[in-house]
Amino acid sequence: MLEGRDIILEGSTGESLKRKQSSECAYERDPYSWALARARGLRERRAAELDWDNLAEEIEDSARRDAHALQSNCEVLIAHLLKLTHAKESLRRRNLALANACTQCPPPNR
Repeated sequence: MLEGRDIILEGSTGESLKRKQSSECAYERDPYSWALARARGLRERRAAELDWDNLAEEIEDSARRDAHALQSNCEVLIAHLLKLTHAKESLRRRNLALANACTQCPPPNR
């Protein structure tokens, strides 16, 4: 018998399936609250209450996001270092040009 998205069967297997369906609904409705509840279940070592498939998917997604963020931050860092190197070289050239110009100027009259 189907009631909403819950599957109702007799016995402990039915409870397990009902809990899994309910957990999948929570995962789709509010991923943040779902993640907090799963973290609490992990900390309290309640393996029977964990949504293993979605939990594994979230961990994989988190690893991909972290890898992408690291790559992006490295690209930004390299771009800034290149700009800094170019800016230092430009400043050095400008200071050298000013120093050369000053040596060619006559001394001020006093």
